[in-house]
Amino acid sequence: MKAYIKHFVIILFMALSTSTFGQEKHALVVAIGNYAPETKWPSISSIKDLPLIQSLLLKQGFKDIDILKDSMATKKGILAAFDLLKSKVQKGGIVFIHFSSHGQQVQDYNNDELNDGLDECIVPYDAPAHYVEGYKGERHLKDDEINEFLAALRQKLGKEGDVILSLDACHSGTASRGGIARGGIPAIMDPSFAKTVKKGKVDLLGEKEFEFTTSNMANLVVFSASQAHEWNFEYNGNGSLTLALSRAFENLKPNETYRSLFAKIASDMATTVPK
Repeated sequence: MKAYIKHFVIILFMALSTSTFGQEKHALVVAIGNYAPETKWPSISSIKDLPLIQSLLLKQGFKDIDILKDSMATKKGILAAFDLLKSKVQKGGIVFIHFSSHGQQVQDYNNDELNDGLDECIVPYDAPAHYVEGYKGERHLKDDEINEFLAALRQKLGKEGDVILSLDACHSGTASRGGIARGGIPAIMDPSFAKTVKKGKVDLLGEKEFEFTTSNMANLVVFSASQAHEWNFEYNGNGSLTLALSRAFENLKPNETYRSLFAKIASDMATTVPK
């Protein structure tokens, strides 16, 4: 959904992992393939990603796996799942969070998006696809909200913990490949504001918006399917990133680093979605 290479390479040098044996593990998986009819979002194959992610997690020793799918994954439902997850974690644990859904940009109303004036968002089950007068993204899950949650989660996990976030979604941009797009609908913004927006390449979890590492926080590793200005396409009925993740984790070694894991995923995606 966001910066696929540039910022992730930076993160990797900050978050090389040692063995995860013995660490408490929790996961939250959100998959939205069939949206509320009134939102006008087309259906995608996100629900088909669930078996791949579940298998990946089980093989890595995750027993506490919360799943939100379709109508369960409203904005309210996702925020409640965030709160529940945060209440369960202990210092030194590992948390894996995955989204398979549509992605979209929404007009920024708190003036922290200096480049393009748009917040990058996960699209929950009940979020509209198109601008409606008076709507300010209340039902979209904005990058600011993800940032706030992850900061609190990482603080509770402490410096010995790990947070892995994967985002198999997209944003508006120019299509460069066939298949079903996980997003692709222009940003939601007031028509008068639209005239002032400059196309940018700001990252969902970029330096300006997110503090990747502090001395007291858990490591953060982000796997993103595409950049802010790009669409993310499905591949053979699955999310391209989900498929690459499942393949990369299939033969994961106990002491494998996030850097080498990223190399496997990047190589896979270079084949399935080369542009």
